[in-house]
Amino acid sequence: MSRVKFLVETIVNEKFVKLGIVEVDLEEVLKVMEETKNIKDNMPSKFAREKARKKWPDANPIVLTEIFEGEEDEL
Repeated sequence: MSRVKFLVETIVNEKFVKLGIVEVDLEEVLKVMEETKNIKDNMPSKFAREKARKKWPDANPIVLTEIFEGEEDEL
């Protein structure tokens, strides 16, 4: 199954600063949705936010945008 990428940024001196990119496995997301029967609280962006918090715990990461194929080079 495919993976979805999200751009992660934070705010420093009132400006957005890119931290990096996190990937979410859609198979993992769908599995949790099926187990919990809760789609709203298990969207891919929420998984991305949790991964970003673990990867950059001191940066107060903000998951902003899903990155589509070919867009990553433009960032």
